[in-house]
Amino acid sequence: MISNLNISDTVEICITDKELQKHYYKTKIQDIGLNNTFFTMIPSSETGRPVIFFKDQTYELYAKGKEGIILWIIHYLGIEKMDNLSACKFQAISGPEVTQRREFFRQSVSVNLNFYIMASEANTDTSIERSGRIVDLSGGGCAFMCNDQMILHSELLIRFSFRGTDFEFNSEILDRIDFTKTRADWNYKYRVKWIEANGKTVDNLIKLVFAQQREILINDASRGGDRFV
Repeated sequence: MISNLNISDTVEICITDKELQKHYYKTKIQDIGLNNTFFTMIPSSETGRPVIFFKDQTYELYAKGKEGIILWIIHYLGIEKMDNLSACKFQAISGPEVTQRREFFRQSVSVNLNFYIMASEANTDTSIERSGRIVDLSGGGCAFMCNDQMILHSELLIRFSFRGTDFEFNSEILDRIDFTKTRADWNYKYRVKWIEANGKTVDNLIKLVFAQQREILINDASRGGDRFV
């Protein structure tokens, strides 16, 4: 059932919250066990906090392969020590299944963006065009770096060009990481989701993101790299 998985593969685990919103967390396969069990590194949220799983609860596991995006339904079994490191133990209960939900995968990129703050705290100038750099991108949103301090749930108008195509999305800030006390090139990292995005525009973005993923997979395979990126 899990023969498609290999140690060190990058995967994403999906958690569905009480409001039926889906959240995706990237991690790596740490070991493969018996009876369709496997271990992953403990994933972290965008704010750096460890992700909490609940025993015997069902989750979704996604992995990228040349066939497309592969899905398993998994149960969380608990935390165990692997080489003195804590690891999450899961068991696959169904799958693998090839799925077309490519937008759930964030692709690492380096893309310039411009944005306007449309709705935020009082006294924010919404006419100023601000700039930053997208560091990962998906059909559902992006993460970007910039030097502007903004509060959570601010609404932004984001514009960028990806693989020769111009995009514009209304978005909402979900997370913020403060780098002002580090030597990072940018002061803040934000994760945003698209708001009421046009379906055709999202489909076009997903196709371009998937095209870039495929190029990376092919290049890695030619260099003898990991199967999944």
